[in-house]
Formats: sequence, structure tokens, C-alpha cells
Amino acid sequence: MENQLEKKFFYSNSSKVMASPYDVTIQFERVTAPQLSVNIVESNIQPEMAEILELSMSPSHAKAVLIGLCSTIASYENTIGKIAMPEDKEAELAQLLSVIK
Repeated sequence: MENQLEKKFFYSNSSKVMASPYDVTIQFERVTAPQLSVNIVESNIQPEMAEILELSMSPSHAKAVLIGLCSTIASYENTIGKIAMPEDKEAELAQLLSVIK
């Protein structure tokens, strides 16, 4: 009998990254807008957390994941086109990638 692992799918539209000397933790969140009636207009509406998934790994594994992400994004942009980001985030990304050794 084959031992099959169950894959779980999680969609995230928000994340937080935390680090210590021993691990890197990424908290993936799925944020949803609250359900509103068409007649209600509020200016101070807070999003709701639908789900949170926390993933921890060693710093060396996090760096290996970063390499995989960079490679995948480069391939995506070469094939499909540039992923649009705000200019300040583009500058931040370029600066961060230039200092990673």
C-alpha cells in the first residue's frame, strides 16, 4: 500500500516575517473584507482575519526558499511579463537583493 501525504492548499493575501538567531517564521494570513449591507457606508471598516498559517524554518532553509522564489519569479517575468509593484517596493527589493550574500 502506498503512503500518500495529504496536501493542503492555503491562499494568502497578507504575511508577516519574523526572525531569531535560530529560525525564520512566516505568518501567512488570509484577510477578508467584512460583509456589508449596500445601505451601510462606514469609513473605519477593519478587515477580518479568515485564517492564519504559521511556517517556521531554519535561516539556511529560508535562504534556500528565497533562491527558489527569486528563480520562479524571474522565470515568470521572462515568460509572462513584469509583476507590477509600487516604486518604493521595487527600490526596497533591489536594495535587499543587492546585500544578500
